[in-house]
Amino acid sequence: MKVVNILEIADVNEALLNAGVPARVRLRDACGGQSLWIEVSREAVAEKDDAAVLAAAREVVSSYFAGRAKPVAFDEDGKSFRLA
Repeated sequence: MKVVNILEIADVNEALLNAGVPARVRLRDACGGQSLWIEVSREAVAEKDDAAVLAAAREVVSSYFAGRAKPVAFDEDGKSFRLA
């Protein structure tokens, strides 16, 4: 199982910020594994389409982790993901 470390979370969140995407990646780490998801800024949703922001965030997240040989697989909700 591939693991995401806290520095990668900080880096991907910086990549989202630099791309102008109002979202953040969140990580919950437990003995049984890691849970990752994208959290869209509530302030941004008032100004932009939530689905468009989420799609842009998925693109940044996928690109970031693919560049580290850690491709991601998103769940049906489009927000939660895991390393593939």
